[in-house]
Amino acid sequence: RAQILVADFWGIMEARGEGNIPNLDYLTMFADYRVPQSLVYLGALRYSDALMETLKNGL
Repeated sequence: RAQILVADFWGIMEARGEGNIPNLDYLTMFADYRVPQSLVYLGALRYSDALMETLKNGL
C-alpha cells in the first residue's frame, strides 16, 4: 500500500509539473485488479467461462 501511495502522489505531482521523485524506478510493480485485466486482454491469462460469467455479473 505504501507503493500505491507513492505512485498516486507521483501522479499528482507529475500532473503539476513537479514529479521529480528520485529513485522512483526502484519501486517494484504492485499488483492490483488492473494487472489480471491486462493479462486477460493480452491473452496471457485465460479465465474459465464460469469465472468470466461470475465476474461480468458482479457476483
